Amino acid sequence: MPGKNSSKQSRGDPGGALLDLPKLVSQIAETIDSSSIDDHSQGSPPDSSRVPETSPIEEKAESVSLSFVRRLYKNRGFSERATNIVLQSWRQSSQKQYDAHIRKWLLFCTKRQADPICPIISVAVDFLTSLYDEGLSYSSINSARCALSAILESPASAYPTFGEHPDVKRFMKGIFQRRHPLPRYCKTWDVNLVLQYIGSMGNSQELSLKDLTLKLVMLVALTTAQRGQSLQLLDTQNMVQEETAYTFMLNSNLKQSKPGKSTSDLVIKLNAYPYDRNLCVVNACSVYLARTKLLRGSESRLFITHQKPHKKASRDTIRRIDINVYKPHSVRSAATSKAKAANASLVEIMQTAGWSSAATFAKFYDREIEQGSSFADSVLSQS
Repeated sequence: MPGKNSSKQSRGDPGGALLDLPKLVSQIAETIDSSSIDDHSQGSPPDSSRVPETSPIEEKAESVSLSFVRRLYKNRGFSERATNIVLQSWRQSSQKQYDAHIRKWLLFCTKRQADPICPIISVAVDFLTSLYDEGLSYSSINSARCALSAILESPASAYPTFGEHPDVKRFMKGIFQRRHPLPRYCKTWDVNLVLQYIGSMGNSQELSLKDLTLKLVMLVALTTAQRGQSLQLLDTQNMVQEETAYTFMLNSNLKQSKPGKSTSDLVIKLNAYPYDRNLCVVNACSVYLARTKLLRGSESRLFITHQKPHKKASRDTIRRIDINVYKPHSVRSAATSKAKAANASLVEIMQTAGWSSAATFAKFYDREIEQGSSFADSVLSQS
């Protein structure tokens, strides 16, 4: 990234002129107040020679930001096939995160008449400052930094990305000091309370399909400490049934999947719990598979919706639990914290949850189990 505004040629660009933003801005304005781009109408529109147009099909199928990035790579000489592969490096969750930031960045550059690909370093930092002034958290601003790093040009012999620039790193340290990120929870809920409730539900065979589904989802989540994404990907076509276990192979990449990393985390095993049949995930799974055999038709995903039409359950459907205090992802923290309290080894916790570093568990998931006030209230009520 240059230290001053210049007509530096971008990679694969013979003209080095500013990007053609009006069409992109018109699309962005559909979801963002159009008044925020009025300032641009008074200035001359940037030259369109930097980035080639994409087809109407691409524009319709992709978000504005992804279409913008596609144009950048095409302009750098990438073939359409190569560009498609490059764009697959962004997971859907990253695309959604980056989309909002890139939209704001394009509008910001339009108002400032700044080059959105090769801006002055101070302009890009001013953009991050504007996000700080909006009250965004450190993690959100850091996400915006990553989004800019993916699209901004940088000098060939200086810093690999925008985020590696020393001024940007220093700025982010300042944000960290002024708006220090805090964990979502200082404590987590007591798994025993949930297990007591599940146990009180009785035999799985006597439950309604709704209750059976909810019971199985919670038991799988607790016994595997997996994300909702992993639960949604469980597929009966990739399932091996044993006498005391069900083993699932996941054929899709997970959040923690990385090139060169072992694929052991793509195997999820449900083990029987012989001490209490009502809490046995294998028993619940067997009953669930038998109950849903005629309902699922050709659907092979393990979890299907309990209401008609019985189709595969989405990740959000699986995660839809009471979130007044704790989010669905808190099951992961509660289960692993309970396992630690029960003296499970750190190695076993990490392997089950799919973590490669003990620091991940210690920093983000290891929480004191929150004790309810029911015991204290009972004691005091006797006085």
